[in-house]
Amino acid sequence: MANYISVPITGISKDPRPMNTKTYALDFKNCLMTSRKIDGIEAVNQYITKALMTPRFKCLIYSSAYGSGIKQLISTSPSRKYLEASLSHIVEDAIIHDSRITAMNNDFSFTFDGDEMNISFSVKTIYGDVQVKENYSDV
Repeated sequence: MANYISVPITGISKDPRPMNTKTYALDFKNCLMTSRKIDGIEAVNQYITKALMTPRFKCLIYSSAYGSGIKQLISTSPSRKYLEASLSHIVEDAIIHDSRITAMNNDFSFTFDGDEMNISFSVKTIYGDVQVKENYSDV
């Protein structure tokens, strides 16, 4: 016969937010990691930027779920129409793996200006909506 241990169920949080998501702030302009710690929506913004700029399957330190295929798509896309059709799915696949991100809104847009492409979209997070704007060159 099995023995059961009684475990009191007290102190369980009903708050769906992670308790601590602090990380070090990155200085993207100078390619440095700072000693300043960030949390909340600022940390989510940094995650999105970092996930979009990191090429998927190229950095062995990351799992195959981390990073994006944007740069590969840009370099191998047969046409801008193909790029337009694939881009929102590539972006969503890059960022949706973070548990703080709940959904990508349906406001994905992009513009071409010569050899540059600008994308913008918003994301629903557990902290509120985040507006994202990224620029890619050599498109």
